[in-house]
Amino acid sequence: MSVAELARVIGKTGAVSVDVSGGAGWLVPCEVVDVRQVWGRVQYRVSPVGSDGEPVWVESSRVAVSA
Repeated sequence: MSVAELARVIGKTGAVSVDVSGGAGWLVPCEVVDVRQVWGRVQYRVSPVGSDGEPVWVESSRVAVSA
């Protein structure tokens, strides 16, 4: 995947899946603020939308990016 392809998700919003106890999960609204490729895996640095919190790196497969 090229740098240009990776960079096109920066600034987009979406939802990151968060596992919680009991097998349930949450979808947390987020914004992609950075992207990187590590050992062949793509990761997004996401920041929560509408709440406080620091940006964190997550696997791209956990984030549903809006078009």
